[in-house]
Amino acid sequence: MFARPRREYTEKMARLRSPTPATRLLIPLSLTLGFLGLLAPFDSAQAVPVTWSFQGAVRDIESPSSLPAAITSLGVAVGAAVTGSVRIETDTPGDVPYFPGQEENGYPGAVQSAGVTIGDWALVQGSPGRVDVIGELDLGPGEDVESSMIDPVRAGVSASFSLALSQQSTLWLTGAMLATPPPLSELNPYALDSFPSSYWINGTEVRVDSSGAVIHVEMSSLVRVPEPATSALVLLEALVIASYRLVRNDARGARV
Repeated sequence: MFARPRREYTEKMARLRSPTPATRLLIPLSLTLGFLGLLAPFDSAQAVPVTWSFQGAVRDIESPSSLPAAITSLGVAVGAAVTGSVRIETDTPGDVPYFPGQEENGYPGAVQSAGVTIGDWALVQGSPGRVDVIGELDLGPGEDVESSMIDPVRAGVSASFSLALSQQSTLWLTGAMLATPPPLSELNPYALDSFPSSYWINGTEVRVDSSGAVIHVEMSSLVRVPEPATSALVLLEALVIASYRLVRNDARGARV
């Protein structure tokens, strides 16, 4: 008499306890990413490389006639859009300062990779670059990220790249490289000319020197790109939420 309802109840409970194929896939993925998430704090304590991404526009070109026609034909001109990135190893040991006795530190080899695109002209890093930091207020404290660049398409075309940040504050007084750039609104503006010419950095800009021409870029955006460990944690959170919702929906379906 009670056999059928009992069997239906047993079947419902079995469905409730048995995950769907989607749930079976998401649960191990969540556990795996959870394990990676536990390791992330240990990795971050080791001063892993950081990546900065920037955008802007060309504001001035010194000696523009020096640029080859093959370059100017790619839209390299005042007003051209500029994008790029640099990857910096923040635990690179420092070397002997350029100005002994002053609060200046150099970090050769700290720039692991760099790339910049001006109009349709793309440049990539030719050899590891360096970061120079000045913390003395009288010199205009700041940080200069430098690298030699090459044109991977046009043989013999090279350039030097510099991303200069400056700020009249105590931001660089320790002489250490920044892991995360401050907001551009908190830095000296582009083409700041109120400082004496003896100052090390006059303003905040990207500068590309090539073929005798100097291209000055005003940045509109400068941000640190999330590292893989951070992205994994974000994905982990999304997967855990998805797994929870699938299990909850399975349970609701089993009660119907």
